[in-house]
Amino acid sequence: MGVFDSVPESVPCYTFNIAGYRAGHDKQGTPTRHGISGMTDSAFKLMAVIEQRARGTWPWESAQ
Repeated sequence: MGVFDSVPESVPCYTFNIAGYRAGHDKQGTPTRHGISGMTDSAFKLMAVIEQRARGTWPWESAQ
């Protein structure tokens, strides 16, 4: 059983890899599955950026 198997694919999921480069999670890098290396305040800011991108824009893009 994988890390994300119990969560529907439509629900965004974030995991924090604090074990180093050799350990990892499955299905990361899909539109709703994200693995973040390390766990710092910046990681939580990154989650907001990823969710904004899912809505169609990057934070630095101006609305036109």
